[in-house]
Amino acid sequence: MPASRSGPTGQPHPPFAGRSKATSPTTFTTVKPGQSVKTTWAVTAPADAKPGDQALSAQATYKNAKSSDEGASTIRVGYNPVDATAATPAGLDLVAGHSTSVRVNVTNNTARSTDVTVQADVPSGWTASAPQPVSLNAWESKTVTFSLAPAKDAFGHATVTLSANGEFPTASSTVPATVGKPIMMVGETDASSHEFALSPNRYSAYPSTFPNDVTFTAGVSNPATDWSYIQPGPLDSWAKSQSHTFTLNFNLATAPSSDLTFTAWLEDTHPTAPPALAIGLNGAAVSNVQTPAGGGGGASSANNTKPSTLNVTLPAANLKAGDNTVTITTTGGSWMVYDAFAIRQLP
Repeated sequence: MPASRSGPTGQPHPPFAGRSKATSPTTFTTVKPGQSVKTTWAVTAPADAKPGDQALSAQATYKNAKSSDEGASTIRVGYNPVDATAATPAGLDLVAGHSTSVRVNVTNNTARSTDVTVQADVPSGWTASAPQPVSLNAWESKTVTFSLAPAKDAFGHATVTLSANGEFPTASSTVPATVGKPIMMVGETDASSHEFALSPNRYSAYPSTFPNDVTFTAGVSNPATDWSYIQPGPLDSWAKSQSHTFTLNFNLATAPSSDLTFTAWLEDTHPTAPPALAIGLNGAAVSNVQTPAGGGGGASSANNTKPSTLNVTLPAANLKAGDNTVTITTTGGSWMVYDAFAIRQLP
């Protein structure tokens, strides 16, 4: 609408022809050059309307008070024919200099098949895997995976943009990302436990392989032999139906001035009895955690997994220069499967 014109009237056009009614128009008596005006309408779609089969349009008519000049502008408010959204819309938990597998849900909101290209746009200095072509049937949803790696010196908060491109205007969504600085990290957040002992499915060998549970020293121990991919819980009869403690030893050059965080990226947990955990630091209890229910496939390398992330604050007052020890004990429930774990600093 030209800024030099005044006296606009805005009214929505019926988005569902023959089945809806436009609301009353809104009138603005004067609109000055460069000025923006706003109004709100309530529009209700009929109960049998399907997502993506219509678009809403609104029309603004105007009249120049100093002349007979009149006209109209039409504004179209469209749906996204295809949506690309992160499987974890609340945000991404990333580590500087390390690649993370990110699941993206791609949904066709139309009644016809379509081919799209999905991509992830990241801040300067980061890397992301190449755009991916996706073929979708009518109303179909698929999940694709991207690898994202923040720059080695990244730290703080950022935004990743996901977009779907095809025979329609680009649809995009944003997801917040938190980037932590690793003090030490074992494994990669790649939705796989392949770096660890007994992976992918030799859970029944845990009692004989780790009769005294796991003790691991960062920078010395080998994750392929010294850290089990699965940590049993008291409900696991194949692991003697008892609590199990994993011990992580790590060294700090100096005593930190701020809290650190123990992070465990879990590939999966038991679907109905996920483990309850007690976390200790240098002999002191620091947290009790209930892990979320998983998909159930992680113990046997099946596809039905549900990843989650565990972050536990390690108080600076309990940390020291030299050797430090974190303990993770399953106090209730069943198993969990590791993707990676770290000691890190969060923003």
